[in-house]
Amino acid sequence: MRAKIAMIIPYFGKWPEWMDLYLYSCGKNPQVDFLFYTDCPLPSTDYPNTHFTWITFQDYCTKVSKALNINFRPIQAYKLCDVKAFYGIIHADDIQEYDYWAFGDIDLIWGNLNLIVNEKNLRKYDLLTTHCYHVGGHFTVIRKNSKYTFLCFRIPNWQSLLLDTKNHAIDEGVWSSMVYPELKQVRRIYRYIVKPLFNTHLFKYLAVANKLFCNRFTRRSFVEYYTTPVPNVNDVWEYIPAENRIIRYDELELPYLHFLFFKKNIYKETENYWRDGFYKLSRTWMTDENTIITISLDGIEEKAE
Repeated sequence: MRAKIAMIIPYFGKWPEWMDLYLYSCGKNPQVDFLFYTDCPLPSTDYPNTHFTWITFQDYCTKVSKALNINFRPIQAYKLCDVKAFYGIIHADDIQEYDYWAFGDIDLIWGNLNLIVNEKNLRKYDLLTTHCYHVGGHFTVIRKNSKYTFLCFRIPNWQSLLLDTKNHAIDEGVWSSMVYPELKQVRRIYRYIVKPLFNTHLFKYLAVANKLFCNRFTRRSFVEYYTTPVPNVNDVWEYIPAENRIIRYDELELPYLHFLFFKKNIYKETENYWRDGFYKLSRTWMTDENTIITISLDGIEEKAE
């Protein structure tokens, strides 16, 4: 079956320690082709749906510059997060054979992405993302022939934002607000009416509100999949390679598990994060069909019998 979705992943520098696990999980999702643009060494193991283009960071920036008619010369590769919303334009030639394009991250492990990008959802929506309150920069899928591919050019002062060396989180910020402009009013209703009267969690409210104000009529899907947790010390997620499933500690199945808050980062002050040696998988885990991999603050390791 031909993949309908092209996941575009520019990545420069050094592959993360879990890259073999990440690529394995890519291979378990043949409905998506993963298109990498990188100056990292090409992996020794690849899969039919993982495709690598070796390119220097400078040459990739030139590609961006030509596509957007700007002089894009960032200091750090992290600035590429700001061009995620422009990938459909930048890579127009690369995605000609696909119906959808997507952006995402590699600090995660994929589970069964059909929880999101099944045929029913792909027919129904032009944009699918995995948060209920803003576009998820770690996974968003856009129909190529939709207004969302070109919405990036309506961002106020988008050229200045891209030319600024500072990262402005365009995908989860200003572009997200343009994708779901009603959200500001929806959240205002929650703040001044729903929360005082019913004391319900924002996510529970948005699960209902998004169906009424967003997902139902607008061909957008903003659904919270709980992919980016802030882990507690005793929380454990399981990845079952043979079944291509990620199971949370309370038995909820996730389409993927984002490692953002397992790592030391700028978004949360905590001593609970991975240290050196957290990646503990053996070299033989891929060949054992009974392997179960656990992800916790203790690290990534094979489940003890």
